[in-house]
This record gives sequence, C-alpha cells and structure tokens, in this order.
Amino acid sequence: MIKYNDYIKENQLKLDGRHGFFMFLKLIDDLKFNFIKSNHYLNVGKYLYFFTTEHIKNKDKFYDYFRDCLSIKTTVNTAINLKDKRISFYFGIKDNKLEYGFQDDTTREIYKTGSFEVDDRYVKSLKSYKCLVLIVNIFKDVNLKNLKLLHEIKSSMKNWYEDKGKILILNENILKKTINKDDLKEELKDINDLLRKYENWCEKFKWVNKVFYYIDNDDDDSVTFYIKIKPKNSEKEF
Repeated sequence: MIKYNDYIKENQLKLDGRHGFFMFLKLIDDLKFNFIKSNHYLNVGKYLYFFTTEHIKNKDKFYDYFRDCLSIKTTVNTAINLKDKRISFYFGIKDNKLEYGFQDDTTREIYKTGSFEVDDRYVKSLKSYKCLVLIVNIFKDVNLKNLKLLHEIKSSMKNWYEDKGKILILNENILKKTINKDDLKEELKDINDLLRKYENWCEKFKWVNKVFYYIDNDDDDSVTFYIKIKPKNSEKEF
C-alpha cells in the first residue's frame, strides 16, 4: 500500500473543492455523525473556526458508500490510506478558505483533502445539514474579518509578559490574556500604573484604533487583559 505521505505529495494539487464539501457533509449526514461544539473551536492554531466529529469506526463502510463519487475522490482515497489510524472528520476556516478532511485523533495531525474560498455569507448559509445541528448557531455571528484581526492581535499579545499567561479568543469580538497575580506582584502595587503600561503597549500597534482595551483585576488569583474590537460606527469616533 502506498504510504500516506507519498500519496499526499502525488495529489497535493488535486484537492476536492466547493461541490465536494456538499458531498462531504451529505456523507457525514448519511453516516449519522455530528460536528461537535468544543470549548476551543476558535483557538486551534491559525484556524478562525475548527470543528471535528466523533471518530470514524467503520472506514470500509465510508469507502463503499462513496466509491464512485468523483467530487470527493481525494477525500475517499485518503480515508482508505488512513485506514489504520483513529480519525475523525474535520472542517476549518483559515484566512478566506474553508478546508476539510480528516484529523488523527491520537496525534491531532490534519489531513486536508479539500479547500475553497469562502466569505461570511457562505458560512452563514450552512444550515441544511444534520451534521451541523450542534454548531449552526455559531455561524449566526460569523465575522471572518474580525477573527483575522483577533489572530493578528493574539500574535502580538504573546509578547505582553512573554511566556506568561494564557491567550484565548472568546468570540468574534473579544480576546483575553490571563496572567497569575504571582507573576505580576510588583505591577499590582498600583493597578492604574499597570493599566497605563498596558495602554502604552497597545498603542505601539496598527490595530490599536480598531479596539478597546481594559483590565479585570477582580479575581483573587489572576489578572485578565482584554481586547475588544470596536463596532464599526465607533471606529470613526476615535
């Protein structure tokens, strides 16, 4: 059997496309799988959104069902080459492209088999498939532009108290970095000074005029630094 890495190299320019994604979702419907709403669907690597199903138990049934479906030929062939792995279906949005395929549930390695360009309108239209029932409400507030900006800010925030704290994108408008108070003992002697330091740091970046920034110091153990994207109408006011 051909090794998967060799298979990918041979077929890297033959990804399934937009129509293939419809067939991909129909297949998942017919096999009675669902994409799951996890707590980290906005925080998987560089993905703006990322979803997986439960793992595929019967890959032979999957292959037999779509053996002659040319629109997802790469997806079907890839499943066979991953026959000995514990895999699940996945789809994610990165930049302006939706991609889909399989995730190795043991190593979290991604096997992309399809990709095509999307916009907010397209994502909001994904309603008619049973496999999306657990996540469809997420797409009501989809904003790819905001999420791309939050990923840019997330990259900057890694340098705010570098190697300390955890950064999370909470939704399409808000990002936070939470740092233990033990790591900020000196700074916490004057919370107003810390806030001014945070403001001065934010003002170094081009994105500063597009956001609000503030601190939550109420927790006993940690301080949280927030970034919130301004509504469109308020951007002109600042």
